[in-house]
Amino acid sequence: MPSRPTPPKSLASLIPLPQLLVFDFDGTLAPLTNHPRDTVLPTQTAQLLANISPFCTIALLTGRSIADLREKLAHTVFAPDFCIGNHGMEGLPSCERASAQAVKTMSQWRSALEEGTWKTPGIFFEDKTLSASIHFRECQDQESGQQEILRRIESLHPRPEVIEGKLVYNLLPPNSPNKGSALIELIALTQVRSALFMGDDVTDEHGFAVQTHAFLEQSGIDLTTVRIGTQCPTLAEFTLVEQGEVNLFLDALHERLFLSKGEFDHFRDGLRLPLNS
Repeated sequence: MPSRPTPPKSLASLIPLPQLLVFDFDGTLAPLTNHPRDTVLPTQTAQLLANISPFCTIALLTGRSIADLREKLAHTVFAPDFCIGNHGMEGLPSCERASAQAVKTMSQWRSALEEGTWKTPGIFFEDKTLSASIHFRECQDQESGQQEILRRIESLHPRPEVIEGKLVYNLLPPNSPNKGSALIELIALTQVRSALFMGDDVTDEHGFAVQTHAFLEQSGIDLTTVRIGTQCPTLAEFTLVEQGEVNLFLDALHERLFLSKGEFDHFRDGLRLPLNS
């Protein structure tokens, strides 16, 4: 499906009004940083999400562990209704069995991946208990870092499911849930008729692919998919040009949700955080 680069305010007015909003975190709600520990949810974004939360269910679906994600949200005004971590292996009713197997698999991989075992300076192993990410964004020689990571991955047993991201390789235990299966389960769990999923990376393509899933078609559920960035082919229906447009989209969507509740006469711009246009 070809994506359609769309101005953020136009996108908010075009889509079916969502009852469920599902967002990736890094690169979508929060700008990417060189190291995962440095990523911060901007104050303005947190406020906009808090403004929207009375009108629909909001979920975060991320590669981070739930514990890590909650730390990132702890000092903000925003609290999502669902936190789903490790690419769909945490935070949903079906996760218990997959999580137990993932812990066992990670214990087999950990000694081969942990810091201190890498020759190329700048490689960073992110241990998320149920999955792993190996970053090479900080390598001065990124090609050497990438090649060393690929050789190490080839040596792992059992062989991981590998999802390449932006200067990172995400390693999932075999037959793990992914963002697509997690999104389907979440939509079924919440019993909504319309939803939106927004992400920025290859790991989110599993979620974008859900748009044509038989469950949605048979149930008559509208799913809007949006990818941040236009550099790569995508299954998403829409794209925003850059991460900086997300706040403009959230602001416009909040206004539409507010007015849809029949509260036009009581609408006050002062209740909403002003945005730079």
